Amino acid sequence: MEALSKVEVDSVKRVNEVDTLPVDKGENLTLTCRSDLASLTLEFGAVVYNDTKNENGTYTVTYTKEAEKGDNNQTVLCKATNSTGFKFEASATVLLKVSVPIQTVFILKIVLLAVSINASFSGIEEFEEGNETVTCIINSTLYPPSHVLIRYFSINSGDPVINDILKNTSLYKTSEEYDSKSDTYTTTVRTAHIPVTSRHNDQAFHCSGVVNTFQFSKAETFIVLYGPKNGSLSFWSSTGGMEEGQTATLRCSLSYSNPASKLIWQNDTAQFSPPTPAVITKPSGTNYQTYQEWTFPYRREQSGSNITCIAIGHKNITVSKTLQIGDIKYPPDLVISGKTLVDEGDTLNLTCEVVAANPSVTGFWKGKGSRHLVITNIKKDQNQQEYTCSATNSAGTSNRNIRLSVQYGPDFEIDSSVFGTEGNNLTISPVVSGNPIPSNFTWRKLGSNTVLSTSKNLMLGQLSKGDEGVYVLEATSARIRENNTTEEVTRNVSVFARIGCKKMNIIELTTYAPKKVRLYPNITLTHLDAGTPVPVVNCSGDCSPRCDFQWTRHYRNTTTPISSNSILDLGNATGRMPGIYVCEGSILLDGKKQAASASFELRVNYAPEVYSIEINGFSKGGFKESDTITVTAVIRSFPLLSNVSFGTSNDKTRRSTMILGWYLTERFRVMYFSTIIFHICIKSLIWNAIY
Repeated sequence: MEALSKVEVDSVKRVNEVDTLPVDKGENLTLTCRSDLASLTLEFGAVVYNDTKNENGTYTVTYTKEAEKGDNNQTVLCKATNSTGFKFEASATVLLKVSVPIQTVFILKIVLLAVSINASFSGIEEFEEGNETVTCIINSTLYPPSHVLIRYFSINSGDPVINDILKNTSLYKTSEEYDSKSDTYTTTVRTAHIPVTSRHNDQAFHCSGVVNTFQFSKAETFIVLYGPKNGSLSFWSSTGGMEEGQTATLRCSLSYSNPASKLIWQNDTAQFSPPTPAVITKPSGTNYQTYQEWTFPYRREQSGSNITCIAIGHKNITVSKTLQIGDIKYPPDLVISGKTLVDEGDTLNLTCEVVAANPSVTGFWKGKGSRHLVITNIKKDQNQQEYTCSATNSAGTSNRNIRLSVQYGPDFEIDSSVFGTEGNNLTISPVVSGNPIPSNFTWRKLGSNTVLSTSKNLMLGQLSKGDEGVYVLEATSARIRENNTTEEVTRNVSVFARIGCKKMNIIELTTYAPKKVRLYPNITLTHLDAGTPVPVVNCSGDCSPRCDFQWTRHYRNTTTPISSNSILDLGNATGRMPGIYVCEGSILLDGKKQAASASFELRVNYAPEVYSIEINGFSKGGFKESDTITVTAVIRSFPLLSNVSFGTSNDKTRRSTMILGWYLTERFRVMYFSTIIFHICIKSLIWNAIY
C-alpha cells in the first residue's frame, strides 16, 4: 500500500499552472496537509508543524492564522516519508486577495482602490547570437507579483531547449523594490542563459504571472543580429556555351542575414563591381535576402579565372563561394608574315600564321592548301591580285585577305621604227606603264647628250634627212623601299626614225635591210650576283620597213628563243641565266631574209648546286672487300669550285663523317660545271653506299 502513498495540500486552486491558496487579508488562513503516511509534516514561514491527526488511516496536519500582507506568495510545503525511505512532497502558494473597501470622502464621493500592473521586457530589442538572458520587469501596486513565468513563442515551431530552461523557474533571479509612498512594487525577473541563434529572429517572449488574484501577461517580439551562414550563400552560372562573345550570367545569392549583408566580387585577386547593383529584399520580419547578378560576354583571357562572391555581414562575418570559368573557345587569330610589296621578278614568300586559337588549328592559303605561299619570279600582271589566309576550328572561321602590290616598269609599248618625211612634223608617242606610275621622262638622240624633251611624247618639227636616227626615251619611277624610302628605277626604249624625201608631192621611201643592230645600253658583258636585277636592254635597227626582232640565248651549244620583242627584260639574275644573248633584227627583201644582230654575255655568280651523285657499279648486293668504288658528283656553280669534301656515314662508324681527298675533272665549260670522281678501296669492311 505504501507504494501508492501520496501527499497533498487541501483546498488548492490552480492559477497560471501553479497550485494556490487564495485568501482575503484579515481572514483566517487555514493550511492543511493530508497523506496516508504518519510521518506527515507541514512547513510554512520556516516553521515545521507535525501535530498529526489520524482519522481512519488518513493523517492531517493543520495550521491556522490570520491572513496578513506578508503571507502573500508564501509557500506551504507538505512532506512525508514511507517505510522504504521514499519521500513525498506537495506544495501550494498563498495568494492574498485584494479587498475592495469603500470609503466615503466628503459627501457622495466613492473611491475604488484597485491593483495596477505594468509588465515589460528589458534588453531584448537586439540580441546577439549566443547565450542571452531575458528580463521581465513588473510594476504593481499594493502587492508584488507571484508565479512569474517567461515563455518563448515561435510562429514556426517551438524550441524545446529554450522551453525547458524557461520552465525551470528555480533558475530565475528575482529582485524586488518597494516604494512605500506609492505602495508600488518593482519586481525584476531574469531567466537563466538561453542559447539564441539566427532562427529565433523575429520571434517573441511572453511574461505572465499573478498580482494578488489578478493575472497579467506581456508579449514582445525580439530581434537577433547575425551574419551570413555557411550554406546560406549560393553562386551559380547560366550560359548556353563557352565560346568567346557569348553572354554568361553569374548570380550570387545570400538567403538570410540581419542586418543585410554586402556582396563583394573578386576576379582571382582583383575586386570588381558588376554594373547591376545588389538587390536587398525582406521576405519576413527583419531577415534580409541579398542577391546580385553579373552579365558579361566571355573573353578568352577569362579561361580558368576564379570568380569569387564574398558576403560580409554583422560583425564582419564573412562567407564566400568561388566559381571557375571553364575553357573558352574562340576562332583563330591570323597574322600574315612576309612582304606584300614586291618587285617584278622577286620571289613572293608569305606565311599564314595562327597566333591564337582554341582549339588550336593551322592556317592555310585558300586555293593552295598550305600555310606557305611562295611564288617565284612574280609577274607584273599579278599586281593587285588578292590572296586569302584562312583557318577554321569549332568556334568559327577566320579569313584575312592581302592584296599584292607588284612594282614594275617603266615598261614601254612602241614600234621599233617610225617614219616621217622631210619638211613635215613627226610625233613619237609611246605607251609607258609601271607601278608606281613613271613620272620623269627624257628624250635624247643616240650619240648625243642633248635633252630633246622631258615629256612622254617627242615632237620633231620641220624634219630633214639629218633628223633620221635612233631616239632613246628614258623613264623613271620611284619604287617604295623599307622605312618609307624610295629608289628611282630608270629604264629606256629606243626607236629608229626614218626620214623620207619629198619630191613633187611624192614621198620616196627606200626599202633596205638593216646594216647594223644596236643595243641600248651598249654592253658586251655584264657580270652579276644572283638576285640582282638584270639591266633592261633595248634592241634597234635601221630597217625599212621596220625590223622584226628576236632575242635568243646561246648556252652550251643550245639556242633558246627568249623574246620576239625589241626589249629584253630578264628580271633578277639566277643561276640558270648565264649565256650569250643575241638580238637579231630582220626584214624580208625579195622573199629573202635580210638580218643583222648584236649580242652581249651575261655571267651570274651563284652558290654550288649538286645536280647528281652516282656510284658506279652499285647493286643491292653491295661491294666485296678490295672492290673499288667510284663516286661521280655533278656540281654546278660559278665561279669554279675551290674545295669539295666527300664523306661517309655508316652505323659501324657511329655515323661519324670521314672527310676524304678529291680531284676534279672538267666536263663542258669549267666555269659552269664541275664533275668530281672519287675512288675508294674497301680493304676491311663491306659498306653499302648511301647517297
